Amino acid sequence: MKTNINSYVMHVAHAMAGRLPDKKLRAPWSVYVRNGWFAVSLRKALKAGVFEFEYIKNNGETRLALGTLHPLLIPEEDRPKGAPDYQPNYRAIAYYDINKKAWRSFNIDAFLTAGKIYSLLESPL
Repeated sequence: MKTNINSYVMHVAHAMAGRLPDKKLRAPWSVYVRNGWFAVSLRKALKAGVFEFEYIKNNGETRLALGTLHPLLIPEEDRPKGAPDYQPNYRAIAYYDINKKAWRSFNIDAFLTAGKIYSLLESPL
């Protein structure tokens, strides 16, 4: 399990560093590794229950979201079925939006603030 987490962290770090082709513009490698560990902790919070957070959308608007990755909180018809047939985007975090009742995603570097993590017993549904 730890090997999979470390691998995910490195994939995120390489994806973030690869955005800037000019190596002179890149941040130190530790910044990208820190982003990878941040992505791990963010996915862990989303899997724990309902997570309240804020990020900047691609159009520049700020969005306050209630999201989850917990299978019991995602309606049966919206749950993923089987393995994905696409290449994962390691710069983005996908989540199920409780309010919109749809899947959404955002770039890790667009994350603004973390709010409360609601457990299954105190879910704000």
